[in-house]
Amino acid sequence: MRKKYDLSPEVNRFSRNIRTTWQYIFLPAVVIYMLALWHYLAVKPAFNLTLLPYLKNIDLASFIVVIALTLLIFNLKRTYFARKFSRQIIDRQLKRDPSQKENELLEKIFAVLRKKMTRVWLLGLVVVVVGVCYYLLTSLAENMHIYFIIGAFSMLLNYPRSEMFEDIARYVIEEKKMLGLEESDEIVEE
Repeated sequence: MRKKYDLSPEVNRFSRNIRTTWQYIFLPAVVIYMLALWHYLAVKPAFNLTLLPYLKNIDLASFIVVIALTLLIFNLKRTYFARKFSRQIIDRQLKRDPSQKENELLEKIFAVLRKKMTRVWLLGLVVVVVGVCYYLLTSLAENMHIYFIIGAFSMLLNYPRSEMFEDIARYVIEEKKMLGLEESDEIVEE
């Protein structure tokens, strides 16, 4: 038996699912990098001299793309991973349909968060891909290593921790109580 407002099973299920999504994005980034690194160590490709006049432009373009992606990741993380964003979604959903059950509301919030978090992780994957493309174009591995560290570190920093989602369940219950929509604390059989 559990209290009707106990949303921890839904939070745990979402936490497991979002971690699986994170793994589906993080592991390809590692595999792509490791394949390129293996190629570099096994083949020791020579620098393509025909690219020498363009090397500075290729280097600068990849650097600008990675910096832009990194700044975008920071901005998205600051916006979407904040508690304020979760509260705004809850308020918006409750204003739209105040009769929603807690479980339904939580599912809608988690769907929005899944999209936003996946976008941040995919941008980290793109940073790694830019590094590998730079290596494939120029046969120079230095930037590939740096871009992998930036992309992988970005994904590791944005790993979905359970604590992030436990607060959301509490916010749902608090907002429903504040709006006077919460039912009594009856106990429900499972």
